[in-house]
Order: sequence, then structure tokens, then C-alpha cells
Amino acid sequence: MDSTPVTVLITRRVRRGRGPEFERLMGGMQAAAAAFPGHMGGFLIPPERGEEGCWRVLFAFDTRDHLQTWTDSPERQQWLRRIAQVTHGDTATRVLSGLET
Repeated sequence: MDSTPVTVLITRRVRRGRGPEFERLMGGMQAAAAAFPGHMGGFLIPPERGEEGCWRVLFAFDTRDHLQTWTDSPERQQWLRRIAQVTHGDTATRVLSGLET
């Protein structure tokens, strides 16, 4: 098992006027992730000026295996379905480990 911590950066486009709901849903999703083994924390980065609706989410797990357990979980799938109601377009995901982080 690889014991290198893994950080995930996700970028989502939130529908106009749905930012507060997105924040609430992401808070619930982050709380759910925190209950999984190896979760090391996470936070939400609101859009910068000129980036209308572009939110970023960072979270980390202590190993790729623990990240995969969360990624494949029914809990995460349920949260993603709820979040899809307030977002649009493609979601960009980057998985960073080692010196990349």
C-alpha cells in the first residue's frame, strides 16, 4: 500500500444564485468524508473576482487507497447527485501527491 498523502483539487461551476446552497451541500459532503478512514481535511475556496460561479474544493487523504474508498462510496455518490442540482458544466479534478502538493 502506498503511504503517500493525496490531495484532490476539484473545480465546479455553480449556477447563478445557488452559491449558498452549494456551500451548505459541500459542508455536508465534507462532513461525510471526514467519517472515512484517512481523511485529513478539506476546505472550500469561493470564486475570485471575475470567476463567476467557479468554486474550488480541496481535500486530502493519507493514502490513495483511503481516497479510493471514499471515491467509490455510496455516501459520496449521494452527495454528488445532490450537488449536481446546483452546478453545471464539466467538473475538473486533479489528484496531487508527493512534491506536487
